[in-house]
This record gives sequence, structure tokens and C-alpha cells, in this order.
Amino acid sequence: VTRCGKIQDDVFDQSLKWVEYYLQINPEVLSIKLVIFGGEPLLEKEIMCRAIIQFQALASKLRKEFWVEITTNGVLIDQSTISFLGDHVCRNVQITLDGPKTIHDIRRHQTDGEPTFDRIISNIRLLLESEKVESANIRISVDEDNVDQIPELIPFLASFGKQDKVLLSFGI
Repeated sequence: VTRCGKIQDDVFDQSLKWVEYYLQINPEVLSIKLVIFGGEPLLEKEIMCRAIIQFQALASKLRKEFWVEITTNGVLIDQSTISFLGDHVCRNVQITLDGPKTIHDIRRHQTDGEPTFDRIISNIRLLLESEKVESANIRISVDEDNVDQIPELIPFLASFGKQDKVLLSFGI
């Protein structure tokens, strides 16, 4: 998906051909890491899945290691998405939070005004309970308006009991 809408088939196909050409003339490149981010990639799940499948096929054809990472707001994560990502070598899902519930829901809500924190937390738990994806990187957005509330979020996330699968990062 681009700022101008969905990626056109010819542009996608040309991108795939360019990557294949690049890898053929640069045999020292041993792996392909497909990083999916920008806007909300799960809004266009069909395009995301197509890209993963085709780039994974290219990696296999060229005998390159392949893996995927995705950055999402976490609202649209579900069991089928987790299964698909896990089946296609997704090592990490990054989910962004803007702080604890009180702050996050003010800043990040659905277009109809519905809060998103509880749904995202439920989806993070679903992801962490799955054996399909190696880790979840919870990226906490920090600024002068929420910095004092961030410390309450850390023990809450720790209460999930999945510290071996959770990576924390902070976006200043």
C-alpha cells in the first residue's frame, strides 16, 4: 500500500523482479528480510500475504534465508493472521502503544471513537500465547505528555508472564 492507494500489480511485479535481479548479481547476499510497516499493513491483509508468499518463494528459488517482521497497531491481529505469519517465518511483530489505557485510548481510537487499548492488549496476549511467532516487540511511544504514566505500563506488561517473548522499546 502506498500513499496513493494500493500498490498496482505491475509495480509489485517489477519490484519482485528488481529484487531477484539484485540478488542474482550480488550472490554475497545470503538472506531476505521482508519488513512490513507503514500506515496499518493489516488493513490490506491480502496484499501483505501476497508479498510474503511471493518473496518467500523468491528466497527459496535463490536459496536465500527468508524471514518477515511486521509493525502494526495491533488492532487487527487475530488467530488466522498469527498462524499465517508463523507459517511464513515471521520472527517479530512490533505493536505500538501510546502508554497505559488512559493515555492510549485518548490518542489512538477507532474512526468511530471506540477505544483500542483493551483490544490491542487482548491481541498481544493472543500473539504471546501462540507458538507461531518468536517475539512481540512492544514499542511504547514516549513524549512529555505521557512520560510520567509510562512506569505503570511496564509491570502491567510484565504480568503477562511471557518476558522471554516480549521485547520493549521506546519511541521518543
